Amino acid sequence: VDKSFDEKYIFFGTASKETSEVWYIDLSTDEDSMKCVSPRKNKVLYDVEGHDHIWYIVTNVDNAGSNMKFMSAPATPNSAADWKLVEDGDGNPIFDGSLDKSLDSATIFKTHAVLEGREDGIPRIWTYSFETKALVRLEFDDAAYDVGLSINYEVDADKIAIGYSSMLTPPSSIEISLND
Repeated sequence: VDKSFDEKYIFFGTASKETSEVWYIDLSTDEDSMKCVSPRKNKVLYDVEGHDHIWYIVTNVDNAGSNMKFMSAPATPNSAADWKLVEDGDGNPIFDGSLDKSLDSATIFKTHAVLEGREDGIPRIWTYSFETKALVRLEFDDAAYDVGLSINYEVDADKIAIGYSSMLTPPSSIEISLND
């Protein structure tokens, strides 16, 4: 059981290694019945976050067993038929499930999505602006490092905290602006 980061939904998830299903209650209505985001399908995993009446979904749908995709859809029940790849300003999918880069998680803030995954075998963090549709990979000076999103409590934050370490840099917390 989780509350969405924007506190508008309560999610109830169930999963195995090969399949998942998420139910929700919309806290902005008086209705208290649970609704399903997408019914369980064989070999399909998904996780969902709600923001501004849109589902943001990390899933392996249509390429089970491969890398995850970053998709969106209207925040309605049984929305799998409406799931579309999230695209950058040029119309290119930002995470399409290909082997170029992997997606592990998405944290949805008011103005940006912060995405964690791997590219070239190295942990990465990307920020995606909902307004400009720009995907920006955070860059660091060290050739090899470990990086991850730290705990961030405010959905409307304009800065995020990340954890960073390398062979040359001890474990550190770094504040990153979402607006640069």
